[in-house]
Amino acid sequence: MPEASFQLGEEYYRTGLAERATEYYKTAMNSDPSLRQYFLEEAKGLYEVGNLEAAEVSLDKSLAIDPANAE
Repeated sequence: MPEASFQLGEEYYRTGLAERATEYYKTAMNSDPSLRQYFLEEAKGLYEVGNLEAAEVSLDKSLAIDPANAE
């Protein structure tokens, strides 16, 4: 289930619907909060729509999952 939600988010993002994409990324994150990529993609979508504070929170969560991969 999380992968399907993530893929829908990716499709929405690719078609320019970043806000809608973040909804699907969040669904994926809620289903499997251990995957750093979900948080990174949500941050990208949130940044795209101008929600910088929320994007920063998602980035921080992705770093908490894998601090060694902070590039």
